[in-house]
Amino acid sequence: MRRAWLLFSIALVVPGCDARKLFGESWTEAKNCQVSNPDCVFQTGSGTKQQICEVSSGQCRACGKGPAAMSSFDLVGGTKECRDSYQTPIVCDAMTNECRACRVGNQECLNSDKSKPVCDTGTGTCRACTSGPAGATECKLEGFITCSGGLCQPCALNTDCVNIDPNTPYCDKGAGTAPTCRGCNLDSECDSQLCDNGKNPLVSEGKAGRCADKLSLAWVDSNAGCSAAMADGSDTKPFCTIAAALGKAGVKYLLLKSSGTPYPMPATINKEVSIFGKGADPSQVTVAAIAFNGPGTKLGLNNLTVKDTGKALVQCSGGSVTLLKTVLDGGSRGLDASGGCTEVNVQQTKVTNATGAGLYIAGSTKYTVINTGVFKTAQGGGEGDAITLTTTGTGKFAFNTIRTNGNNTAVGGINCGSGANKLLANSVFVGNSTGGTSQLMGSCQLTKVVVGVLDQTTTQGAIKENPKFVGVEGTLDPSDTACIDKGDADAAVTVDFFGGARPLGNAPDIGYHEAK
Repeated sequence: MRRAWLLFSIALVVPGCDARKLFGESWTEAKNCQVSNPDCVFQTGSGTKQQICEVSSGQCRACGKGPAAMSSFDLVGGTKECRDSYQTPIVCDAMTNECRACRVGNQECLNSDKSKPVCDTGTGTCRACTSGPAGATECKLEGFITCSGGLCQPCALNTDCVNIDPNTPYCDKGAGTAPTCRGCNLDSECDSQLCDNGKNPLVSEGKAGRCADKLSLAWVDSNAGCSAAMADGSDTKPFCTIAAALGKAGVKYLLLKSSGTPYPMPATINKEVSIFGKGADPSQVTVAAIAFNGPGTKLGLNNLTVKDTGKALVQCSGGSVTLLKTVLDGGSRGLDASGGCTEVNVQQTKVTNATGAGLYIAGSTKYTVINTGVFKTAQGGGEGDAITLTTTGTGKFAFNTIRTNGNNTAVGGINCGSGANKLLANSVFVGNSTGGTSQLMGSCQLTKVVVGVLDQTTTQGAIKENPKFVGVEGTLDPSDTACIDKGDADAAVTVDFFGGARPLGNAPDIGYHEAK
């Protein structure tokens, strides 16, 4: 008996020493642990921490290994076996089955004890959050928004998230999880209805996932009943004209409401602005011709129709212009980019009914033309080419359909000008009225360009087959064999004109429409 007490005394003063090993296995089995005492805070010979006293057997075990199996984990069932047996507010580690100090950032404390949601990094224990800004910071580290009454609270509104961090402005209330703040992915996730998701070139807030500030946008409504006297640019008190909205300081986004009345435009726009039609499709918001001359600035148009007569519908003489999901209908030209216009970006856009060129890109303007259709242009007097691409600037022209243009006085399709080659890829030039033997002229370089059987071009890369279309605007018939699955893959082009996935088959379809 003296030997037993001597060995036990040694174990008490030697850190990490398991007294039970000194007595032999039979002593361990005979001894019943007690939950109320730290009997099981010791290290076994196998290296596994047996920290929990199992009441049913009176023996020590690892946490999370009791009769209730996984339900005994603090993080799953909310039980407190580590707290009860280990005499300190810590959690059971699901990877090691050991009691340990809490860690910041995965809500261990909240799951173990809702009244103590914050992990104190100094002591490794859980506690209530503090009031004021310090408490908000503590709760934010645990994935919450603010501290109230010692408890961390999740977001309830987007404004809760914006006030903490503008980089995570959306309060995500996904089913089965506590509301958390994250970056936006969709316009609908922003109170301002505009999200910089890194994919829309018309919304730029400095970092993907941020929502546009409400102070930087103005709503406009041309419907009868709009009150100019009450207007402040908000959704409920919109400006009645685009000119009035452009006059508001700090505005760089205009949101145009659906209207049966076309929106007039000021004579010239010379400030950076993006104009969004907020109808279901471009036909629900129509604006008059736009003249843009903003050196060093940008004009953007999205989801609207530009319709007018006797003038270029979008004329860029300074700065850069982006057209996205836009319809250009009529005018002397669709897009006219020349002079000091530095760059144009035309995607998922339809150009139709211009008396002259649908796209006129000259001077030294850089260009991007993708997923765009040009139909029934250059049929008046003078210009007979659907596209004039005589610029000395570099660019990309891919996945476009140019059909039923021209007036038999020029090539009808595209004039690539002289000098360096313009690469035309994965595009269709068919059915354009030419005054010569080909729909293409100048320094055009072709990769997978369908020109039809009648075109006599000798340029390498021309595919002399007739596509099958549905209607006059170039959508492919599902039975087509000239274009469907015949294009070259382009990692930068993942949708077609209509927003459908590209490719749908083994390879992308040639032209602006991905048929199947």
